[in-house]
Amino acid sequence: MVSNKLRNSYVNKAVRKLTDIVKENLLENNNVITRSGDSISAFKHYRIVKTENYSYNIYKDNCLITTVSSSRVALAWCIYDKHSKLTDATQLIKHENELIRRQSEMMHYRCFINSDKITETRRNITINRLDDVKDRYYVLQKYIDKHINIAKYFHQKG
Repeated sequence: MVSNKLRNSYVNKAVRKLTDIVKENLLENNNVITRSGDSISAFKHYRIVKTENYSYNIYKDNCLITTVSSSRVALAWCIYDKHSKLTDATQLIKHENELIRRQSEMMHYRCFINSDKITETRRNITINRLDDVKDRYYVLQKYIDKHINIAKYFHQKG
């Protein structure tokens, strides 16, 4: 009986101390990124929420700022915004939108190439256009990856 009461008091003290540590180190820290379900909280001010159409809404102080297609880009945008690198954040969103546009353009060209109603000349022209779009797509992907890595560096550097 006494040992149970003693054990409960130690457990309660441990829970209180752990709660204090969590509050002190995680909730009060401005550099914390936490994930819960389909939501990511970053730097006390930003919230990234996954939508039904698999895009991500970025909220700053509970106000919708923008929508992006990946959580990586969303976190990079938050890091750029936190460090007042607004031109980099804007460029990242711009290039991501262009990447999405190129993706749909490639799908359109592929459907057109597989169509039975086009001539061989038009098919060859479309294949050349598809190759150009693919090249631009991969350049944009590398550009976005580079800027995400730069954002990670800013976050680590502080």
